[in-house]
Amino acid sequence: WRRIVALGLTVALLSIVHVWIRVKVQDLSGRLQKTDNVLQALDIEHGELVDREARQSSPDNIAHLARERLGLGLARPGQVIPVDAKKP
Repeated sequence: WRRIVALGLTVALLSIVHVWIRVKVQDLSGRLQKTDNVLQALDIEHGELVDREARQSSPDNIAHLARERLGLGLARPGQVIPVDAKKP
């Protein structure tokens, strides 16, 4: 009887361990899927931000902002003085 009881307890313990491992694997799989979804969303947002930065840093946009917000215009003749950096 002892062998049968020991065998029964071993089978029960192994069954519990098997179910516990399956639950953990399924939980990890779900968490991995959520992480993958977050990564995809971040990739999309990164692409949108790169596009936005490219639009905002374009020379035409910068010139437009300089005119509209700062009241700057093109330099008049003689207004720009070249500086020679080679002289000591």
